[in-house]
Amino acid sequence: MRLFIIFLALVVASFTWNEWQSKFVTIKADGRLIYKPDSKGNILPDFSRVGYGTGNAPIPDIPAVRTVEPGLQAESQIQQAIDDLSAQPLNGSGFRGAVLIKRESISSRTR
Repeated sequence: MRLFIIFLALVVASFTWNEWQSKFVTIKADGRLIYKPDSKGNILPDFSRVGYGTGNAPIPDIPAVRTVEPGLQAESQIQQAIDDLSAQPLNGSGFRGAVLIKRESISSRTR
């Protein structure tokens, strides 16, 4: 295992972005990606700005104020929790709280 980790570290250390090539995307020195259209003008979709705060802000740690357990009524319970939470005032951070949706346990799936 230790030999594998050393090998993996050497492979990663030897790889540089300058070696990577594509006719559709190039990497600028500052790390930006430049997309080149194909013969029909199509470009690869750029999803790099997708996510909370367009990927520039860390995801906030919002405390759960409601918890929904898995089950037959989960859909209506989730909707009710969202409706109840949306009626609450915003806190100082601009949030009302989060709804925690529990996952089904593995043991209950095997029954």
